[in-house]
Order: sequence, then structure tokens, then C-alpha cells
Amino acid sequence: MKLHSGRYLIVALLFTTSFVGCASNSDSPPSAFDGGDLASRWHFRRHRDLSPSTPPADLAERPAPEDLAGAPPPADMGEAGPFAITSVEPPSGPLGTVLTVSGSGLKSGDTVQISGANLAATALVTLSLTSSSIVAELPVGSAPVPSTVKVQVKRGTDALPSAGLPFQVTSGSVYYLAPNGSDSAAGTRAAPWATLNHAAQKMKPGDVTYARGGDYEAEMEIDASGTATAPLT
Repeated sequence: MKLHSGRYLIVALLFTTSFVGCASNSDSPPSAFDGGDLASRWHFRRHRDLSPSTPPADLAERPAPEDLAGAPPPADMGEAGPFAITSVEPPSGPLGTVLTVSGSGLKSGDTVQISGANLAATALVTLSLTSSSIVAELPVGSAPVPSTVKVQVKRGTDALPSAGLPFQVTSGSVYYLAPNGSDSAAGTRAAPWATLNHAAQKMKPGDVTYARGGDYEAEMEIDASGTATAPLT
């Protein structure tokens, strides 16, 4: 099986039974691969444009967080429309999840923060920023597990939306893959794994794996299972 992504591939594996999967020989994978049991499925998603106009397609591309860390705002970025925050994606995930907060009128200096009933406002590190979205990472240790936190964008003394956007912090771990990684590594951003098969064998329900863009070739037999409330993502 050969998979190709332009810059960043988020691997979402949600299945209920073990199976051997197969894929097209094309460099562009279909949106889903079905194994022997049609109820079992792999979903491979890529996200390129982080603006809210991007349709939630399985093959949209997203830049790698490590590619964006510390990057300055685009030169043509300007305040477009009133300052407003409309959504946070994904709506849930473990600590380490990369959040995309969308809205309008965003500008340099805006930051994402989380807070909760027993959690003081905590600023997140910005990975990328445009006039319509901020991408930030929810760091390990930043919130209780499980819990519900509210997500806001801070500008000066203002934080929008005033009521916050809910994000469910769930149990699980976040791992990383890269074509030049090693399966003997820790699976972190700094020391990523190399193969989808290794990730599938190591992941437990609720875990998330982010895969750097590139080609991944493997014959995969999935023996682990996620659940409806705690998928392998």
C-alpha cells in the first residue's frame, strides 16, 4: 500500500474488527479504505487550507505543526472583517491535540487561551495565524483529564467569544509519524515513528497520530480496536 500526502496527513483509524486493508496504487489515496469487513474502515485526512471556507473533506491538507511553529504571519495578512470567533476544531481530543480556532478579523498578537471551572486562563503556543484562523497546540499538562475547557482568542483585555467555545479534553496520547522517522523512536514530534503499521500496533483507544507529509508504504493488518467514544485517530 502506498500513501502520499502533500505536507501533512492526519491518520484517523476508526474500526471495530481486525482486517487486512488495501489501497489503490495511485499516489492520491481515496477518502476511505475498506477491509474485509465493510464495517471496518480507515479514514485518511489531509488539511491544506485552514480557513473556515475549506469543506470538511477527507483529503484536505493541513500544514505540519512543526513546520508552522514560530512562523511569522503571512506578509499579506490583514484584518478582514470584525473581530469574531466562530468555531474550534476538533471539538475534542487528548492533551497534545492541535486546535484550529476560526473566525474573522484576526491579527498578529492574538492568542488562543483555555480556561475552566478549576483552571485559570492558560495561553497556548501559536503554530500559525491568518486573518481567519489560529492554529495552536493544547500542551500536555495544561488541563485536567477528562474535563471540558472553554477556548477563547485573547486580544489585549478582550477574550472572544465571551462564553468560550467548548472543547472536551479526553484521555489518550498524541504521536507523530514521518517518512524519515524510526519505529524505535518515542513517536513524539521531535522523534517520530516511521510507519503506519507501527502506529496502528502501538495506539490505544483515544490516541491520535499526526503523520508528516510524504510517502508511506506498508501492508497493514490491524489488531487493535477503537470505540465510538474513543477512536484511534
